[in-house]
Amino acid sequence: MKIYLPAWHYRARAIVQRTWGWSPIEEMILLALDRAPDTIEGVATSLGIPVQVAGSTIARLMQFGLVEIRLSPVPQLATSTVGHDFIRLGGALPERTEDREIHIRVCTQ
Repeated sequence: MKIYLPAWHYRARAIVQRTWGWSPIEEMILLALDRAPDTIEGVATSLGIPVQVAGSTIARLMQFGLVEIRLSPVPQLATSTVGHDFIRLGGALPERTEDREIHIRVCTQ
């Protein structure tokens, strides 16, 4: 079956939804900080990952409120109460989604 449309230029708008999930590294760091508060360098050393990966992953976990800085007796990173609850209750970690509008153009000859 063929459909003929009397136009040579088509335009449309579409919504694309992008979702960020969780990687095993993020889960490993969250579990490591839940077991024992530590610094970025300490977490990287104990898990055998580069310091840059540990730092960027911890920054992402902090954006979701899963990791916090404890200042007493010495400054260390640890899971927050929210992160602790996610681990203990076995719930899914929060995901971030973003809707983006794109324009689609098709030209026929």
